[in-house]
Amino acid sequence: MYRLKLLQYLDRLSTYEVILGGLHIAHEEYCHTFFERFRELNIIQAAVEYARVCLLYMALYDHFSDLLKQLCEIFLQSAGKPY
Repeated sequence: MYRLKLLQYLDRLSTYEVILGGLHIAHEEYCHTFFERFRELNIIQAAVEYARVCLLYMALYDHFSDLLKQLCEIFLQSAGKPY
């Protein structure tokens, strides 16, 4: 039982290192609070959450100018409305 949990943690650590950009960068970018949560998540749930974050990052990075135009329009439309 404990051996299986240790192997799961080692597998998650390896996956986390890949997410961070590889072993040579992982030691600089490591966040213990994220890893504590990540290692306990169901692997499917972890994959879905990470995919959402990556998609948001990609959308912001690759399409920032388009998104900025849309956000400006939303803010301008709501600026005149009282809360």
